[in-house]
Amino acid sequence: MTRKKNGVARDDASRTSNGEFLIEAIASIPTATCISRVTDGRVVDVSDAFLRMMEYKRDEVIGRTPVELGLYANPDDRNTIIKALREEQPNGGFEARVRRKSGQSAWMLVSASSLEVNEEQYVVTYAQDITARKEAEEKLERTRAQLQGTLWGTSIAIARMIQARDPYTAGHEERVGRLAVAIAREMGLLGDRIEGIKLTAAVHDVGKIYVPSEILAKPGKLTDIEFALVKTHPQVGYDILRGIEFPWPVADIVWQHHETLDGSGYPRGLKGEQILLEARILTVADVVEAMSSHRPYRPGLGVDASLLQIVRDKGIKYDAQAVDACVRLFKENGFKLADS
Repeated sequence: MTRKKNGVARDDASRTSNGEFLIEAIASIPTATCISRVTDGRVVDVSDAFLRMMEYKRDEVIGRTPVELGLYANPDDRNTIIKALREEQPNGGFEARVRRKSGQSAWMLVSASSLEVNEEQYVVTYAQDITARKEAEEKLERTRAQLQGTLWGTSIAIARMIQARDPYTAGHEERVGRLAVAIAREMGLLGDRIEGIKLTAAVHDVGKIYVPSEILAKPGKLTDIEFALVKTHPQVGYDILRGIEFPWPVADIVWQHHETLDGSGYPRGLKGEQILLEARILTVADVVEAMSSHRPYRPGLGVDASLLQIVRDKGIKYDAQAVDACVRLFKENGFKLADS
């Protein structure tokens, strides 16, 4: 017979002479099922599927607690089940690591329901073996981490290659990356997008590989032709990177990092929302670092002058939220471009 108490289904069972419960056909339930008392946690019955999965015999389980058996790798997992049932929370199941009798660990998807008999509370847990799925997920995560490590290694190699051709801007990519990541965090972007910004910053000037080093290191003012050559580096960078399957739009961000909101940027004269947010953030970081640092054709102007410039063009050339976040970092949070 099934009753409902406070909207939660509860099943009655008949009491046997020894005070335990006879649950009709529990042994043949195809799911790994375990019934235990809430008060002391002791097991009163299990299904044959449970015994096969956990490698126990019935008399090794009945009358003992999951903690005594060491079923849960984390003993608090059972307390989580009890708490959820007492608070009548929706029980969609949760993942738990368990130990079989042999000591082998496994992953289970555990769900539970309440059972009330003669005013005593019981918990019925159901377990589905998801070890194969979890192992596949862990393998995929290891592969992803290895791939990310490879991407980072490649990015660092590219950054060093750029610095080797343009020693006057050594460290520029790293400093731009630190500032861009800090701006993104200040704006509330999530971790995965921040990782993409960090990696993109490391390679954002890769297109300068096609600009003659004599132009990059020229101490005087560039001619119109020389400046036109420098302005090709976002397009060249995009062409180099677009064939690589990054998990982020790295090539597009590199392509857009010299675009401005009013369309006066290059190489395509994009405006406003046509420019990716990551590119707008990178633009602000790039401008602040470039103006603050020494260049062959001028001394560094300092952080204050660079902040005045981006504030002057806030909402005109540069993303307003990115500018505000950048200013807060320096004025309120004590951010410094250099590590020291």
